[in-house]
Amino acid sequence: MLQPATILDNYEILNLLGEGGFGRVWRAKDLTVKGREVAIKELTDPTAEHLEGFLREMELLATIKNPGIVTFHHALNKGQHLVMEFISEGSLRQQLHARGSVGMGTTKTLKTERAVEILIALCDVLAAVHAKGVVHRDLKPDNVFLQGHVVRIGDFGIAEVLRPGRRLGASGTLSYMAPECFKQELGLADHRTDLYSTGVILFELLTGHNPFSAQDQQQLIYNICFEDAAIPIDLPKWLQGVLRKALAKSPDLRFQSAEELKQTLEAKATPQLYPVALLKANQVFVTADRLFCRGKVSRALSQTELGLQQYTDHPRLMFTRARCLLVLRQPKEALSLLLRARKLDPGIQCEKELGYAHIENQDYGKAITCLTEYSRRRPDDLTSFALLMEALYLSGAYEQAMEIGGALQQEDVTFLNNGLLSSVLASDPKCGTVLFENATKRLRSIPDILRYNMLVLSKVSELENERLKTVLFYAPIPNTIMPGKNVRPKAKPLRIDVETEGKKKTTHTSETGFVSVGRQTGLDISVTTDRKVSRFHGLFYFRDGLYHYRDLHSTTGSFRGERRIEGDLPIVGMEAIRVGDTWLKVSY
Repeated sequence: MLQPATILDNYEILNLLGEGGFGRVWRAKDLTVKGREVAIKELTDPTAEHLEGFLREMELLATIKNPGIVTFHHALNKGQHLVMEFISEGSLRQQLHARGSVGMGTTKTLKTERAVEILIALCDVLAAVHAKGVVHRDLKPDNVFLQGHVVRIGDFGIAEVLRPGRRLGASGTLSYMAPECFKQELGLADHRTDLYSTGVILFELLTGHNPFSAQDQQQLIYNICFEDAAIPIDLPKWLQGVLRKALAKSPDLRFQSAEELKQTLEAKATPQLYPVALLKANQVFVTADRLFCRGKVSRALSQTELGLQQYTDHPRLMFTRARCLLVLRQPKEALSLLLRARKLDPGIQCEKELGYAHIENQDYGKAITCLTEYSRRRPDDLTSFALLMEALYLSGAYEQAMEIGGALQQEDVTFLNNGLLSSVLASDPKCGTVLFENATKRLRSIPDILRYNMLVLSKVSELENERLKTVLFYAPIPNTIMPGKNVRPKAKPLRIDVETEGKKKTTHTSETGFVSVGRQTGLDISVTTDRKVSRFHGLFYFRDGLYHYRDLHSTTGSFRGERRIEGDLPIVGMEAIRVGDTWLKVSY
C-alpha cells in the first residue's frame, strides 16, 4: 500500500487525491523530469475482477487518442499501478465545491452560459469516445476535469466496448445511472446511458443538486426509474426542454448521440421530445396490428415494412412483422426480428412467438424454455401449451408431452391426436391401436388424421421403431400465433390428379385438410402398382391457410421437379410432386 513519501519506481508519492471502491489516486512527483507531477492510480483490492478492470482501463486509454481524455503514461507492477496525467485544477466536482455550487447545501450555481459551455465541450469529448464504441458508464463531476476552457474525461475503470450480443452490466454511481441500468434486461443499456449521465451533470451545474436525491438507495433507484425530475421553471424554455429530453426514462426518447446534444445546446433550440417519425410509425403499427388480427397477413406485412422504413427501431412493428413472417413460414427472419424487438423493449411478451420460431428452426431446447416461461405466466392460453407439447414431442420427450396432451385432449381433435401419439411413443407402441380406439369412441366421426395413425399402428409389427416415429403424423397446431384462432380452421378444398405412366389418370378431392399417400392399402391415395412408392410415402396437410406436403423419409424420396423435398413443402396455388413414377398434380 502506498503512503506519502513512498518511492514507487521513478515517482515520489506526495498526497492522496481520492479513493473509490477498489482503488486510490495519489499525487506524485516525477523524479526524472523536473517540475512534472503525475497521478498514480493504485489498485487496493487486487482481485482478478478488479485487476481486469485496471487492465481494461489501460487498454482503452491507449486506443482513444483525443486531447479531451486524461493522458495515460504507463503501467507499473503488472498493471496494479497506472501512471496518469495530473490535472492541477482538479475535477469539476472539486471546482464546484470550491465555488459552493454542488454538494455544499447552498443554492449557488454556475451561470447558465458557463454550464452550457462546459456541456458543449464535454459532448465533443464524449462523441470521440463513443466513436470508438466505448461507453464510459461512470460520468459524473468527479470524473470530468476542467483546465481553463478545456474539458477532460478521466477514470475509464468500468468503461466497456459495445459489441454485438454483449450485455452491459449494472455498474456506476447510482445518482448518475440511467433507468435501464437497474432493469434485468440490461441489453438495453448502450451509449445513451452516458448521455443520461451528461444530463444529470447539466442539471447539477444549473441547480446545485442532483435531480433524484433520496434518503436511501432503494428510494433513489425508485426515483430514477419512476419519478420525473423537478426542472426549475425559471430556466430558459429551451434549456428546460434539453433537460427533459436528456433525462427521459426511455433511451429512445433521449438525445441519440453526443453530437445531437451538442448541436441543440449550440443552437439554443427547444428539442422535440417525442420523435415525429415514432408517432407516424405508431399509427402504422396500429393499422398493421388490426390487419393481422383480422387475418389479412400479407397486407399487415406490407404495412410493417412501410412503418420500419420511417422508424427502423420500432419494437412493436418488428413484433407484428415477425408474427406475419411466422404465418408465412419464414422463421429465421422472424426469429431475428423477435430477438431484436425484445432487446429494444423488454416489456414485449413474445415468448410464445419465440417458441414457435424456435420450433420452426428445429431448436427445440430453446422453444421449450420460452414456452414453459410463457405458459407459467399465461395458463389460460391453451395454444402455448399445445406448442410446448409439440416442442417436447419433437425433442423426444414423449412422457412430458403425454402429460400436457392428457390435459388438453378435451379441447380439440389436434390435441387428442398429439397427446395420444405422445402416450404411444412413451410406452409400448403395440398398445397404440387399443388406446386410439378407446379414445375415439366418444367421437361421432373419426378424423382422417386419427384414422391414418390407427392404420399405421395396426402395422406396427411390420415397422421398425425409428420408422414408426417418422410415419406417425403429429399434427402441427394451427394458427398458434393468430389472435382468437385457437381451433382448427376449415380447410380449403384440395384436388389431386394422380398420374402414373401406363395407368388411367385418377382424381382425389378432399375438404378435411389431410391426405395420405403411399402403397399401403387404406391410405387416401394408394398407389399399389408403383413399387418405387413406399408403403407410407407422404402426407398433405392444411395449416395456417396453406396446404403443405411432407415426405415421410421414404426410400426413394419425393421430388419437386428435379429437387428432392426435404422437410415440409408449402404449396401455393398449383404444384406437381413426383413420388416414384407417379405424379401428384395439386391445386386448391
